[in-house]
Amino acid sequence: MRRRLVVLVALLATTAGCAGLPSLGDGDTGSDTVTPAPIPEVTTTERQLDPPPGLAPDGIEHAGTLAFTHRRLLQQQSYTFHEQFRRTVETGDGGYTVVRNETTTVVDAGRYRHRLERVRHRPNGTRTTYAAEAFAGGGRWYDRSDPGDGPASYDSGELVAETDQFAAESEFYLDRYVTVTESRVELVRWRGRPFYRVTGWNGTTPLGQRADRYRVALIVDRRGLVHRFDVSYRTETERLSYSFRYERLGETRVVAPDWVEERRTDRTAG
Repeated sequence: MRRRLVVLVALLATTAGCAGLPSLGDGDTGSDTVTPAPIPEVTTTERQLDPPPGLAPDGIEHAGTLAFTHRRLLQQQSYTFHEQFRRTVETGDGGYTVVRNETTTVVDAGRYRHRLERVRHRPNGTRTTYAAEAFAGGGRWYDRSDPGDGPASYDSGELVAETDQFAAESEFYLDRYVTVTESRVELVRWRGRPFYRVTGWNGTTPLGQRADRYRVALIVDRRGLVHRFDVSYRTETERLSYSFRYERLGETRVVAPDWVEERRTDRTAG
């Protein structure tokens, strides 16, 4: 497996029980705020039917089962994956806010494109930025990192892709944040199809702390694939919001960025 994927697995493991920022880093919308994707408009509420694994008619039964089912279904199709993250931490020196935006297009484990932007704000007005992009195709992976205060760096190597790492990422976040003790499940019709709208409250942070206004919301299809997920909470020293959503399921194509073609040309010439 490529070296950068090993780093991702290590990040997922180490952030699951610490105050560090989760998974692929914390990224940037290019502004101080995150604008969530529009919440689906539900046109009709139907009577409750048999929910997918992990859900029960009266609420969330087992978040881990739902997350596993979601990952398994994702690995069977292409998709576009959007993430938005915002975390504000108060410390003795004034604290900081980190905002991250990511977009990932996936055909399969061997062909994907991932883009990340991150900005870190401090109360004195200073900000640091970071951007990264990754592409895989043709049996190789390519990475580009831009620290914001210096030249971009590049890396590439042979790809040994056995599983879809980005499906594993959304499974990780569902496991990490769907910790609520109270929840409700409704069968609704959205865009002409039946979906389960799941809401939950009274959750705990990844550190096991109780939080004020802990809320989760999910839109889940009849098979168990989570099309939309939102979580938000606050503690005495932290405010957090995170969301992901999926588009173009089974219809996503991945095109290599221009810089990859340039790197390929340079490698051939060398």
